[in-house]
Amino acid sequence: RRERAEVDGLFKTLRDSQGKKAGEEAFEELLDFVSERNAAAGQALGERKEALLSFHRLEVPSTLNTTFLNTNLIENMLRNWREATGNVKRWQEKDDMVSRWMASGLMWAEAGFRKVRGYED
Repeated sequence: RRERAEVDGLFKTLRDSQGKKAGEEAFEELLDFVSERNAAAGQALGERKEALLSFHRLEVPSTLNTTFLNTNLIENMLRNWREATGNVKRWQEKDDMVSRWMASGLMWAEAGFRKVRGYED
């Protein structure tokens, strides 16, 4: 349990860090902690370094990390799109109907979009 709390804290530090250097330092600390306990997990985490730090390299303010370092935005949009297009029975390729239904579903999902927390930054 204590180790889980420590890993959660290290991930939070990584999410909250701002900038390339701070992100890399937080990642290395997390990688060291994980590698000491499980070599395979440490190796897998090390292989994802570039992907995990790509947002930090953009020098985006850390206030936006909570929103953009998870998949909630994508999942919410897809759920709303599926709800809007769930009753469509004829996905006909002729007359460009697939594109129309896609666009219609995305426009319907767009109505549920909200401002990103921290967008002022």
